[in-house]
Amino acid sequence: MLLRYSALISYLVLRASGFVVTDPATVWNQLQPGWNVGNTLDGIPNEDSWGNSPIQAQTFDDIKASGFKSVRIPITWTHHFATEAPDYTIDPTFLARVETVVDQALARGFWVVINV
Repeated sequence: MLLRYSALISYLVLRASGFVVTDPATVWNQLQPGWNVGNTLDGIPNEDSWGNSPIQAQTFDDIKASGFKSVRIPITWTHHFATEAPDYTIDPTFLARVETVVDQALARGFWVVINV
């Protein structure tokens, strides 16, 4: 099972410079240690619904200073659709917020793993 996920990681890694294709072992080593930005963008219905404050740039500064190399950003899309089937358009405000958070992490040199 780990091999299957490792192969997936090797094709879906996003860095500030763009997508990078590399072997799974190299990616795994470069991701360590990682930090989870949970209970925010995966909160239902809003980023602060589960008791955490919205993600701020300072948060990424602090975890970078602590030696972390990657961040996992879980995102729940289901409560952020602006339209229903068949298009399922994501609310532009929420999508812009996701982009801001990801850009903040990338600007600090983190590897970013987005859970969908």
